[in-house]
Amino acid sequence: MAGNRHISNNYKKNSAGMALILSILILSNLFIVSFIIADIIIRIGKTGHEIGQSEIAYLAAETAIEESIYTIESARDIIALGTYDSPTNGDMDYSGGSWSRYATVITSLRVTCIDGNLKVTYPDVDPDDGDSSCIYSEVTGADITNSNDLKIHLQNGKSFQLELDVSGAGYPGFLVVSWQNKHFGQIVALDLNEDADDIQTIYDTNDIKQCNIPKIGSLNGRQRLRITNKSGHDIIYTIEPSLSDNALPIGVLLHTRGDYNNQQERTIEVERRNWQIYY
Repeated sequence: MAGNRHISNNYKKNSAGMALILSILILSNLFIVSFIIADIIIRIGKTGHEIGQSEIAYLAAETAIEESIYTIESARDIIALGTYDSPTNGDMDYSGGSWSRYATVITSLRVTCIDGNLKVTYPDVDPDDGDSSCIYSEVTGADITNSNDLKIHLQNGKSFQLELDVSGAGYPGFLVVSWQNKHFGQIVALDLNEDADDIQTIYDTNDIKQCNIPKIGSLNGRQRLRITNKSGHDIIYTIEPSLSDNALPIGVLLHTRGDYNNQQERTIEVERRNWQIYY
């Protein structure tokens, strides 16, 4: 009997020890699981907070883009947008966001074609062999200057417009527009006067094979050029800037940065073209 009581006591002690170990293991696992869940919740909360801050920074950058485009469209001026060395700044008081912006002039381009469905493509093939109207330079990606003319491959019935009326863009002295053969069409140069009626000069492409823009004087940031092909077939026009230190601006690149309390930053770059092909 004494031996059985000894075995029973040992079994009870072993059972109690195992129960204690199991309890410790279970509590440890529960603690680990609770820690993991708490860490996940904290991370999700932190991520959500950062996403919210990032969205405010993005909204600030987007606001700067919209205001920049409005400034160009309404005031025809990029000087007020600032430069790389001296950007302009602004605040969004209601959200804690802020922004900075500046503009750079685009004076080069890739081969860019627009078809009848207004689809824009950047073909690697000869732009004069396609079924689209295209704009390109003789040396792709290089500044458009007197030694690197701008080419416009314009289909019948299509028009090309180039804005030369954005202050601060820095234009060459004048432009020489030429075409190989006389044909039915028009070159219209519009001089936008602030204090008087706009002056329109029309050149008949069936009478001449080149013209200067402007006809007299030099580009002063108030001109627009419109070329219309009515020949019944494709025509290639050449726009040659005069000899000067300035390349031909064909667009503006807007750079904006949005911030939230110096903790989150988002940047946006948007190209505003100064040219358009109309179908």
